[in-house]
Amino acid sequence: MSAAPSGMPPIKLPDGYTGPLNLNPADGESRIIIYGYVPSLAANIAAVVCFLILLLAHVVWLFRYRGTRIFQFLLSLSCLMEVIGYAFRAMSHKNPFVVMRFVLNYFFIVCAPIFISAAIYLGLARLLPVVPSNASPLSAKALVTSFIAIDTVTIVTQVVGAALVGSGYSAQAKNNIPPMDPEDANWILVAGLSVQTLASVIFIAIMVRVMISTRGTVAAAGVWNVLWVLLISDLLIVLRTIFRLAEGADGAFGSISGNQSLFIALEMVPVIIAVALWVLVPLGKWSVYWDTHASDKEARSSNSV
Repeated sequence: MSAAPSGMPPIKLPDGYTGPLNLNPADGESRIIIYGYVPSLAANIAAVVCFLILLLAHVVWLFRYRGTRIFQFLLSLSCLMEVIGYAFRAMSHKNPFVVMRFVLNYFFIVCAPIFISAAIYLGLARLLPVVPSNASPLSAKALVTSFIAIDTVTIVTQVVGAALVGSGYSAQAKNNIPPMDPEDANWILVAGLSVQTLASVIFIAIMVRVMISTRGTVAAAGVWNVLWVLLISDLLIVLRTIFRLAEGADGAFGSISGNQSLFIALEMVPVIIAVALWVLVPLGKWSVYWDTHASDKEARSSNSV
């Protein structure tokens, strides 16, 4: 509980919340900062600029390489969503009590990596016709469909959980009854992150198996570098997901979620690097080799029948 102006009931604060209070919130505002801190204007503007540059670069690759346009579209879309998300965080610097800015920032920043992951799934699936047939336990179609479905369900779960957490704490701070206890809602968020993390580990295991099976083969010459970029970029996204899981498990106003430096280092930076890698090593650069090698492989298979 915290002291309130004369004539008002005491304000119920969430456990661990030590930030400033908005004693007379306007419509759409909370009495507490749901972020747990005032978002840095400089850091979020820097993120907007970085993702905007990366967006433009991926749009260039989208038009230049016809064979990987879906891959480039997914990365471009993720960059656009990051730009929007960090723009709302930057806007929150001036007034961090506006609930809708928090909700929109969370939605776009949490959802953006699903398109990076989808691009990575598509990238690995693109290589499967080239590598040895026993390299992956799943076909290209099954690989993409399965992991995108899992990511979609877990992301929706996370967004719903986070929305219930934010609205719950906001309602409690106004001495209203929340739609759901925010601590219970937080476990919905954690459940989504846990399943997403497990799926990410399984995908990494599949990718490592593909790399081991491909090493030393004829196909390795044209795909080895791309496999490494796929692995590194995916590990960066997994690092970000593990951070989100630790943040959720620690509680909405725990030492992890209340540390903006950790957010910058383990959410913002890994995603920027993951997307930037594909600017430096565009997937379309290798598509001619894959198409030729896949055709040769199919021809050899037909001749052996």
